[in-house]
Amino acid sequence: MNSIAGCFSRIILFCFLLVSFTGLIPSSVVHADPPLVVLDVVDTSIALGQNNVYISVFLSNYYDTIAGFQFQLEVDRPDLVTFNFDNDGFDTTGTLLSGFEYVQAIDTSLTGHLLWFRCIANADPFDGINTPGIPPQQEGLVVRLPINTTVSPDTTAGLTCHLTIVSPFDFSDPWGNSLGVITDTLTDTIYYKCVQWEADSCLEWIMVDGYTEEYDSVYIYDYLSGYLDTTVVIPSHGSITVVDAILVCDNDDSGDITIADLTCLVTYLFGGGDPVRCPLVEYCCSGGSGEPNISDLTMLVNYLFTGGPPPS
Repeated sequence: MNSIAGCFSRIILFCFLLVSFTGLIPSSVVHADPPLVVLDVVDTSIALGQNNVYISVFLSNYYDTIAGFQFQLEVDRPDLVTFNFDNDGFDTTGTLLSGFEYVQAIDTSLTGHLLWFRCIANADPFDGINTPGIPPQQEGLVVRLPINTTVSPDTTAGLTCHLTIVSPFDFSDPWGNSLGVITDTLTDTIYYKCVQWEADSCLEWIMVDGYTEEYDSVYIYDYLSGYLDTTVVIPSHGSITVVDAILVCDNDDSGDITIADLTCLVTYLFGGGDPVRCPLVEYCCSGGSGEPNISDLTMLVNYLFTGGPPPS
């Protein structure tokens, strides 16, 4: 009995060391010049017939405080997945947007497949309350978006839908500057035709198409035109795969239960969690407890190392 207890203790210690050393291993891809902003919609799996379950959106802003932003998120398979707007269409509890004064989600399509999300930290600058925004950070949970999944999918077209970030897509700092916008000076021409002359003076001018119509005068001017540089403000699109049922404790959504899933659970219970790499860890709970706990960690260790039953 003591040997079993000692073995289990060593396994738990191994889990903690695994989590600790994972954070020390450098990434295989090193970005010398990181982007300004990345908005990340993760890939995940959700069971059939679900209503008002949440997908997570993450934000990395490397240099600038973000005081407001907007994006649209489009589902390409509304027969599989639609956004749920029953309760505002978003949840910011415990996210980077907690405390933002203005947050809104709009069903742009009116059919649930196109969501327009926008937010402002300090919506009323004259109310005496200063909400500064999101200071520089990486991979923070910024919002949860509720969705519904179909009960009877069309399997001939596959079971994966793509979530694409589309325009309008932009971010602003506390001074109203748009992040990642490049401006160019362009030249344009306006053509005018006189429709009422008096001697050699024109009494009334109208604008005309100078390429197809005769004109009497032209006005040439310069103006600034801006566009978003998506190499520095990056939309990272996601996907949802609809499945018959979620594999309990497949915390990294890899399709199997491995040591990586154990790392996810230990990080969730003792290190604050890693929702980007472990999108399904909240489902790693047994017996209807509602959320993962120590008994679930014990169950997973037994399954991986001592031949115990699979998590259920």
